[in-house]
Amino acid sequence: MSLLLAVGVDAVGDVRVVPDGDPMPDQVRPALLVEDWTKVRFADLLARSVGDPAALDRVAIPGVQDKVSARMINLPVAQKGRRYFLKLDPPEFPHLVANEMFFLQAARRSGLETAHAEVVEDGEGALGLLVRRFDRRVDGAGHARALPQEDACQVLERYPADKYRVTTEAVVGALAAVCRARPVAALALIRQVAFA
Repeated sequence: MSLLLAVGVDAVGDVRVVPDGDPMPDQVRPALLVEDWTKVRFADLLARSVGDPAALDRVAIPGVQDKVSARMINLPVAQKGRRYFLKLDPPEFPHLVANEMFFLQAARRSGLETAHAEVVEDGEGALGLLVRRFDRRVDGAGHARALPQEDACQVLERYPADKYRVTTEAVVGALAAVCRARPVAALALIRQVAFA
């Protein structure tokens, strides 16, 4: 529960988890502001974000399985009025940033729409993957606002535990059914599944 509370105020979409009795924040958690990557150390950003990096449990939220991509360290950062995740290599998988960027580029070259991402380098030469958040918009006052998101389990009215028990056909059918251009949406989803 402590991990959920730690990330719960800045989860994907506009869902927030706060301790009982605490007020619900009207804005998302402030991200670490970075102006120049060459003047920071990713290790310092990590320490500022989570306190003790050794205590960080990187497998607790995404799913039951121990997926390599879930081992990546993610920090919320802001730059030039936009919100990002800065993804860092975990010590046990030193080339995950390069691997993820390779597959993002491969997906783009194959015609898939992908997240905007770029590799950045800190002042010590460490690499990070800077990924623009799709679920945040900055309002006129400069505050980040969370955008609602729904996943396939929500659309299918299934519990999150059913995430790996739903067929691809059911997911594509349900998600396409809530779109105006159903055939276009279904084709886009099938292309993503084929690439994955």
